[in-house]
Amino acid sequence: MWEAFFGGHLGPGEDYLGTAVKEVSEELGISVTEEDLVLYKILKSGGTHNEFQFVCALKLRRNDLDFNFEKEEIDELQWYPLAKLKEILLDRQNINWVHKPWDAEVLNWLATLT
Repeated sequence: MWEAFFGGHLGPGEDYLGTAVKEVSEELGISVTEEDLVLYKILKSGGTHNEFQFVCALKLRRNDLDFNFEKEEIDELQWYPLAKLKEILLDRQNINWVHKPWDAEVLNWLATLT
């Protein structure tokens, strides 16, 4: 399945921002700092999971976007324009994508950053 967002879980003593930096580095194979991330907010997932989602955006400041992504977790990366991603994620009938309850809210926030 396709997923527009990625992340991980906090370990004991870890904080959201530090974990986000670690996850980006692990999953995309690039080195980033906390200053490369733009915090949106922490969202609580409903349902049976009751998880907190730390939502932030990654500011890419590089010409080389050839990621060395984690092959054990990611099969393929593909760029989509934000408008196309909104179309895909807001169509809840699209079973090829993972849908989050906050997709519209986060995508609208991302549009303010561009």
